[in-house]
Amino acid sequence: MRSLAPREHGAYGQLGFPLLTALCVAAPRLPGALFAASAVALFLAHEPALVAFGRRGQRARDEDGPRARRRLAAALAIGGALGASGVWLAPGPARLAAAVAAALGGLLTLSVALRVEKTLPGEMLAAAAMTSAGLPVAVADGVSWPLAVSLWGAWLFAFAAAVFPVRSAIVEHKQRQESPALRIAGTVLAVAIAAVLAAAGELPRDLVLADLPVFLASLFIALRPPSMKQMTRAGWTLMIAGALTAALMIAVLRLA
Repeated sequence: MRSLAPREHGAYGQLGFPLLTALCVAAPRLPGALFAASAVALFLAHEPALVAFGRRGQRARDEDGPRARRRLAAALAIGGALGASGVWLAPGPARLAAAVAAALGGLLTLSVALRVEKTLPGEMLAAAAMTSAGLPVAVADGVSWPLAVSLWGAWLFAFAAAVFPVRSAIVEHKQRQESPALRIAGTVLAVAIAAVLAAAGELPRDLVLADLPVFLASLFIALRPPSMKQMTRAGWTLMIAGALTAALMIAVLRLA
């Protein structure tokens, strides 16, 4: 039986680590937990939607379409109900944060419908949408709006740095040609922008420093691109780096 779990494994980290960080940096509250559960439920709707609408091939649609449609309807209903409950119970700033996350999620859904989610802009949009799930959770749990936005920004730059080398490695294998300039320059650019914002006081320096494990892992992959057989290992490298970054961010904000 075909699995209906999301197959884009990098998205697990893009969603999970910001959510985990947001849940751990302040005392958990019911609206924040509802927002987090809603984000997970809606994330789980992705693969069933692709199967139900034929994006995984006609055979997958014929064999698993009915099951995928049931799973899609359940995920959307549960995610929508949890999100609506969170909005109902949350304070005003958290509702605004939820609107930002919902808008980015809507744009991501549109990019999937238009089949541009695998382009570089599409993958950057995915990183922004996935990491934004932690924004309403943090605000609902009592984190100040500026700090919650900074936390989102730190995660966004971390995963933006990772998008370039991973995507470039896959594209290079498909096209049988190397493009190290894009692979390295994109990662360096994301790191440089984060550093400039930290130096200017627009992002907390401690949060940018906490990004170092992901930044270093991304630079390593950019400089030594994996073969297709090694992509799983590269993915696990980024997941371990993400876990270290999450731990550092939680420690920084807990001790502040």
